[in-house]
Amino acid sequence: MSSAMNDGTSASDGRGRRWMRGALIVSVALNLFLAGVVGVWAVKPMFRERGGEPPGGAASIAGRMASRLPEADGNILRQAFQKRHEEMRKLFDEARAAQRDSRRALRATPFDAAAFAAASQRNSAARAAVQDAFNQAMGEAAASMSADGRAKLAQPPQRGPRRD
Repeated sequence: MSSAMNDGTSASDGRGRRWMRGALIVSVALNLFLAGVVGVWAVKPMFRERGGEPPGGAASIAGRMASRLPEADGNILRQAFQKRHEEMRKLFDEARAAQRDSRRALRATPFDAAAFAAASQRNSAARAAVQDAFNQAMGEAAASMSADGRAKLAQPPQRGPRRD
């Protein structure tokens, strides 16, 4: 009787092991698939065609603003920003570099308050330069826009997911 029990037990152990092995293979395959999907989702924005403009750059911002305007006014706004493209790109790059320097100074060990203050000052100046160039482009465009276009441009953007 004991040998009959052993035979029955080993048969069920064999089926259990095969089931567990199959479940493990399916689980690993599913995890690899999901990791691939998440990985593609995470890096996809880096490969999206932006014409060389980083996310949040002047052309990207102008494009989003122009999309809310009548076509003629949108074209005027895009042209004003396109005319200053190289200048604004350089200013955006300088602002990003200044921000990185400020963060680097903040993380430094030992912390140097004077270095952080200097980096923060450069960061503020770079951001102000970006804002000035942006305002100049906006003023130039607004001077040529219709009253309707300026009124729509003055409205705050609607909140929601960005569709770059």
